[in-house]
Amino acid sequence: QTMWTSEVVHIHQHSCMRAEPPPWVVYLELSAKSRVYMKGVAPISPQWLPELAASLCDRVSPVLEPPPRYEAAKDDLLCVIAPVFGPRNWEIPPKAVTMPEGPERYKHF
Repeated sequence: QTMWTSEVVHIHQHSCMRAEPPPWVVYLELSAKSRVYMKGVAPISPQWLPELAASLCDRVSPVLEPPPRYEAAKDDLLCVIAPVFGPRNWEIPPKAVTMPEGPERYKHF
């Protein structure tokens, strides 16, 4: 399924990824024959989406649990976000990121 349509799409039959399709992909184009096929398919990690497609992510505020933590090796305050992606609100695995600037960042010291 793509994020813009409810149609079921398939990896094209000539793709090397068809045998073991990855859970998350990007594609170059759709081709409609007897089925709708994706062409130019590449696997992606859903953790990349908050950075590379931020405008399509929601719930990017820090979650309450686990609480933010200081990482001495990076000299940075890290928090966890649990965003959703696209108009269908696909859940993205939680990810540790730098705590955004603002009052919430400084109340932990």
